[in-house]
This record gives sequence, C-alpha cells and structure tokens, in this order.
Amino acid sequence: MANTTTRRVAINGATGTLGSRIFSALNAAGHEVTAVQRKDSSKSAPDGLKSVKVDYANKEELVSIFKGQDIVISYLTSVMTDTNGPTTWTSVNNGAFFDMTLPYGVLGPNIMAKKTVFHNGGDNKIAVSLLADIGTAIVKLLATDNIFNSAANQPVYICSAAITERQLTELVSEVTGIDFGSPEQVSVKELIEKSDERLKQGDKSAIINYYLQMMYGEGYKRGDFMNFNWNARLGLRIMSEQDLKNTIQEILGKFV
Repeated sequence: MANTTTRRVAINGATGTLGSRIFSALNAAGHEVTAVQRKDSSKSAPDGLKSVKVDYANKEELVSIFKGQDIVISYLTSVMTDTNGPTTWTSVNNGAFFDMTLPYGVLGPNIMAKKTVFHNGGDNKIAVSLLADIGTAIVKLLATDNIFNSAANQPVYICSAAITERQLTELVSEVTGIDFGSPEQVSVKELIEKSDERLKQGDKSAIINYYLQMMYGEGYKRGDFMNFNWNARLGLRIMSEQDLKNTIQEILGKFV
C-alpha cells in the first residue's frame, strides 16, 4: 500500500452505534469513507458520509463496490486465515463495550435495580472498551504503513481498561452514592447449564449469558488483554482509576 495519510475505507455497518463512532474517527482523520448498506436498509448515513446500497448476496455488486478501496471494515464472528491471497486481514478485538453496558448492569453494578452481581466471585478482571477508543484504535492502525503492515494477518487486541466486577461496583458506588448491598453470587458454569436448557426450549433471551461466559468463565482471555494488547504500540491510553471515575460520572450522570 502506498505511504499516504489518506486511505479509501469502506465500512459495513457504519450507521450502527459502533460503526458511527468509527466513521467519525476516520472522517476526522481525513480518510475517504464510504458506508456500505444493505439495499433494504432504512437507516440514513451520518452527515458527510458517502453511502452506497448493495445486495450482499450479489458477488458482482460487492466486487464493484469494493474495487478501489484500500480498507474494508466489517463485523465478523470469525476471520479468513488464508494469507496467500491478494489481500490481508486484521481482526480488531476490543473489550466489553463499557459505555453501552455500564448503565444496564452487565458489568456487575446495576444502578437501576441498585444491586450488583458477581460472576465466579467478582474478582475476574476483564477488558472493557469505550466506543470512541475503538474508533481511535482503527485510525491509529491506518496512520502509517509501518503500523498497518505490522498488523497484517493477525489479531490486534485493544482495551480502555481492565477491571473486576468488585472494583467497578466500588467505583460506581463512590461516584453515584448508591449502596449496592451484598452482591448476588452467580456461578458461570451453572448459568450456562441453565441457559443451554432455555435455548433448547426456544428461549433465545438466554443468548446474552454466553457473553458472560466469555467475560467471566474459566479459560477465556478476559483481562489477559493487558498482557498482549497493542495499546502501547498504537499510543492508546489505559484509563487510570481517576479516568474511570470521570468516565463513570459521564456515562451514568443522566441516569442518577
């Protein structure tokens, strides 16, 4: 790829909660961004964003749309690991969406119910990410050919902080003044066993519990992001305790 500061970037999902943040970051950095939307999408692209609608099942249309693009950003559950083709891939793996989940009790303290839940004891440290920081990370990955090429054909892990349910409960309590009382203790193993049964009975609301397994269950990376993340290489911050308090106040201020 040419050593340029401006790249042509196509984003699948640019109108979503995360995609719009990624677009904003790329646009601010001067990249030429195009939103790729399904033909039946009723969502409007953000102001200033070029948008094209396409039939995702039509190979010819997709080839036409992606031709001439330097980068394609998409949201996938797996990656293509073949390194023999004309393109490269990089998977950006972030922590749990901090600003999206904090108000709703997913990470332990639930400000609405004024209670907290500890999974497997509450002391498992997990990686969390602010949506804006994910956008910044992608901009950093595209900033220079050196960084971009070093990330080719491999996963890149990033996070804004790593924290336990117990630590987060204490910080939220300090910031909001809420007394969460004694935590509800939940075994992830038992939770998943019950969720398996619920799914067998057609209860798809149990699916969210498998995210909790990835976050707090045995054998998952969780807070181990801190041991191999790319934050230092990309010049991304790790939030201090005071940063976390300020962010908690910003996120929860409109709820309490």
